[in-house]
Amino acid sequence: LKLTSSSSSSKLKNSKSNTNAESTVPIKTDKNVTLDINIESPPCTLYGTTINSTGSLLSGILVINVINNINNINITNINMSFVQNIKYNQPHSFNDCHDCRNKSLTLFNWSFLENNDTVTPKGLYSYPSSKLLSGKLPQSTKINNTIINYLLVVELTYKQKGKDTKVTLTLPIQITHA
Repeated sequence: LKLTSSSSSSKLKNSKSNTNAESTVPIKTDKNVTLDINIESPPCTLYGTTINSTGSLLSGILVINVINNINNINITNINMSFVQNIKYNQPHSFNDCHDCRNKSLTLFNWSFLENNDTVTPKGLYSYPSSKLLSGKLPQSTKINNTIINYLLVVELTYKQKGKDTKVTLTLPIQITHA
């Protein structure tokens, strides 16, 4: 994943994200930092029924490139989450309840850096990650009035001249059952 500011436009380099054994999806660019996630695992396919599936491995490398450090950038926090979103377009008895229509659950979280107070030199930094996804997860789907999807969300905060800047990157992850 390329670390970039959340205010920048986003475009997918590989629209079939997570379908190849190794894929890179640059999303955004900040004037000081870029973020990339290289997904190394095969597609997240859960074999068997939800009762007997052993799950699927999701692994990759978070790559951070500090491209401009003239003004002493300090990366203070780097976090990545795997999130399940469920959206009910027309819930049966919740017509006016927005909180009832959208559910978001963080399934797991990686904290690569917390409360760092040292200057981050210009260069590339890699953070490997992996997680065995439960075979009990529902697959990514859009049927009738329900949408289930999964996202890797990376949040990086850096400080420059006393000002905090937050950079967010979101990568969709497709989960299927076979």
